[in-house]
Amino acid sequence: MRFIIVRDQDGADCYVLKENLLKLCREAGRDDSLVRIVCNELESWFLGDLTAVADAYDKPSIARLQGKRKFRNPDSITNAAEELKKLVSSYQKLQGAKKIAGHIDIKRNQSNSFHIFLEGVQKVILIK
Repeated sequence: MRFIIVRDQDGADCYVLKENLLKLCREAGRDDSLVRIVCNELESWFLGDLTAVADAYDKPSIARLQGKRKFRNPDSITNAAEELKKLVSSYQKLQGAKKIAGHIDIKRNQSNSFHIFLEGVQKVILIK
């Protein structure tokens, strides 16, 4: 069985962060661990699919922003949660994540770290 850890980068060096987590997993006897770092925050994944955000909050105008330079590479947005809050003033982290997640289209999402996470999960599934 595999063990998957997903963690926000939160401004840390993602390579160092990942190595530290892998080291902790090895020390705990979990060599089967998959560690993925979200660049920069989980909300970056949501900003990678603004159509999902628009659908979740019934605000169609948000989807049109995906073509703007700022949102073409959502992993580079260092304050993704704040940016999402600007788009949806009622956004709350836990409730918002649940609300948006069901609308995310994996083919449409422009977050590179989201796709790396998906590739890792697919490998775990294939190993089983």
